[in-house]
Amino acid sequence: MHGIILGGLYESLLWDPNWVSVKRAAGGHRIASHLRKEGWDVEVLDFLPAWTEEELKEFLRSRIKDDTVFVGISSVFPPGQALERIRNVLNYIKTNYPHVITVAGSKNLYVTFNFSPYVDYYLTGYGENGMIELLKYIQGKESNVNIQDTVEWGIPLKLVDCDKHHAAYPMDDLSVEYEERDFLQPNERLTLEFSRGCKFKCKFCSYNLIGVRYNTCRQMETLERELKTNYDKWGITNYDVA
Repeated sequence: MHGIILGGLYESLLWDPNWVSVKRAAGGHRIASHLRKEGWDVEVLDFLPAWTEEELKEFLRSRIKDDTVFVGISSVFPPGQALERIRNVLNYIKTNYPHVITVAGSKNLYVTFNFSPYVDYYLTGYGENGMIELLKYIQGKESNVNIQDTVEWGIPLKLVDCDKHHAAYPMDDLSVEYEERDFLQPNERLTLEFSRGCKFKCKFCSYNLIGVRYNTCRQMETLERELKTNYDKWGITNYDVA
């Protein structure tokens, strides 16, 4: 079972349309790591805004095969100047690979709804469990996925609200496992997840998991293993903490 995740859409503050963040797709790699434990072969393509449309199509032609089930888009911020390029690429997938399902995932739905009508399913929130159940459903297997037919901003969407129906918290193991084909460099700054949830309940916060009264931290042995692996394999010493 094969899947591809396109990520790294940190192109939000577009005063300079040529600016592209060097951040990798934190959510995309987390989902990929989770799926691999379930037997999936998932590749993540980072720095999406830095790729030209033809380069993206060339990449997809070299990767999509008969057992490719899905292509996902992982986004933290709205795609900005990259929107038209991504829509064209998604349209290319739907036209040339009709057996491949397209999925868009983000913490907030408004980040991804502009990818319509070239996205089959939208996931919001922490998506590990929701994605697993959605893929079971797509493959015709027994699944408890909750898919809502909704209309947002006049656009009909098939939505999986993971935080509401397929909560992925608390989680003891929040590890991200990178692969050789990710081509990590020792000067990079990866995202490191310590816990999920916050004891505070700030009015401006858009996250659902706030005001919690229990321990949300991951197991420290998984954190130690992740830090050691990233250093031993890639020479990584710098992180952003989430």
